[in-house]
Amino acid sequence: MPLLDVKDLRKWYVLRSGLWRRKTTYVKAVDDVSFQVEEGEVFGLVGESGSGKTTIARLILRLETPTSGAILFDGVDITRLSHKNALKQYRVKLGAVFQDPYDSLNPMMNVYRILSEPLDVGGVKAGKAERLRMVREALKNVRLTPPEEFTYKYPHELSGGQRQRVSLARALMLNPKLLIADEPFSMLDVSLRADMLTLMEEMKNQRRLTILFITHDLAAARHLCDRIAVIHKGRIVEIGSSEKIFQHPQHPYTKALKKAVPQISGRL
Repeated sequence: MPLLDVKDLRKWYVLRSGLWRRKTTYVKAVDDVSFQVEEGEVFGLVGESGSGKTTIARLILRLETPTSGAILFDGVDITRLSHKNALKQYRVKLGAVFQDPYDSLNPMMNVYRILSEPLDVGGVKAGKAERLRMVREALKNVRLTPPEEFTYKYPHELSGGQRQRVSLARALMLNPKLLIADEPFSMLDVSLRADMLTLMEEMKNQRRLTILFITHDLAAARHLCDRIAVIHKGRIVEIGSSEKIFQHPQHPYTKALKKAVPQISGRL
């Protein structure tokens, strides 16, 4: 049984137009999308801005409600969860890293508080000394060393790459069953992207993390992912192993994405 099983997922937004706004049209942000993610797999969802990939992430996180379809997590359809406690228990099993490291961290919290917050949400019973140990261990895991140097810093005192590492550390604090990484490198410069990609690859290998990696960058997806689904205008147009998708693309849109990859030496 796959860890994540997305079935015939739709998210249509209603638009009203015409006299008295009586005419109804729809924006089909996600339209009949289906895919599975196996435990321990890194699955890439690749498409340009506006393709629907971030909407899929928001639906899986239950930040939005689908128009129709099912999202099975560990065999449970999470689209049917309505009780607040059931949703909380589900979300504790997920970790998320978002695109903008400047908006995703509370500027009023220092790193210690940012990384302690998931422990509170998850009901982790730990004294101050144990929490401090856990926070510093998490910082070491994302290569923010020495951790003592970063523990009590505020987001404005960190670089963009350091903020994104803190975001990753926060996402992993509760050892989630699924990490959703939505364009985690796109706002970083080239050297920092390479560092973060290497870090996530190490996490994948050491922790055997299950990751849904959302990106516009086909080369990065090829490097990190086991399988890739290419999404265009809300629909999956091609799915397969990362090497097959990259080396032998079938759909014109996938071919266009590959053509946009810079031709440099090495695998990337």
